Amino acid sequence: MQNYWGWWLTIFTTFALYLWLFGKDAKAGDARFDRLALGSYLVTALGIVTVALVTGAGELALIGFFAMMPWVVAGGCKWRENNSKVNHE
Repeated sequence: MQNYWGWWLTIFTTFALYLWLFGKDAKAGDARFDRLALGSYLVTALGIVTVALVTGAGELALIGFFAMMPWVVAGGCKWRENNSKVNHE
């Protein structure tokens, strides 16, 4: 459970830092905000996996990949869906 909550804390910290840095310019539901938030999470995920691979911790890289990448895929699909709705309206 500790590892599970650690991953969720990583996600929360990534988004909280983004909101803190961009403040009132970051609006939930705004396509630019969603794209940048998704990108920052992807960079965090790839960084964790890369460091694990470089240090020889392949099992941690697998855990990181399978714990974080589904959220990247789900976020990308949702962003694409919302973006296509906006473009068709």
